[in-house]
Amino acid sequence: MTAEAGREVLDRLVTAGFTAAEVYVKRGRSRRFEVDGSSESTLEAEEAGWAVRAARGAGSFFFACSGTPVPLERWPEPLEGASLTLPAAAAIDGWSEPPEVAEPLLGEDEGRRLLRRLTADVERRLPRAALHQAVLEDGAAEVSISNHLGVAVGHRGRFAAT
Repeated sequence: MTAEAGREVLDRLVTAGFTAAEVYVKRGRSRRFEVDGSSESTLEAEEAGWAVRAARGAGSFFFACSGTPVPLERWPEPLEGASLTLPAAAAIDGWSEPPEVAEPLLGEDEGRRLLRRLTADVERRLPRAALHQAVLEDGAAEVSISNHLGVAVGHRGRFAAT
């Protein structure tokens, strides 16, 4: 998951002498199916990014980048007078992830078939109507955040919308 990717960055920040630090990592993928009149299209996207907030003394900095987290050899110098104070770790009630989060995104044929069925259904139920455009979006993402206080949490989510 994304938590392991941010752990090395967090360790490097602490080793570099930052007294407060947190690393946020996100990875996602999505697929968009569209029927517009007689044409059909499919778009796919993958995204990955990460961000750091860190402080030393009374100064802090924020850094963000796309891709997989990579520990930098040299971090930005903290801006004085902008200290970062993270709240103390606190336990929360447990939550279990729904099993469908791990399912693969809709396949291209499956997504197009679903939109064709939707178009045919509209035209069958409303004989003088025509569906001019239909869009189906399907995606999944995972995020994690870890900090110098030992907090390391992750979340995975799934969405679909028409």
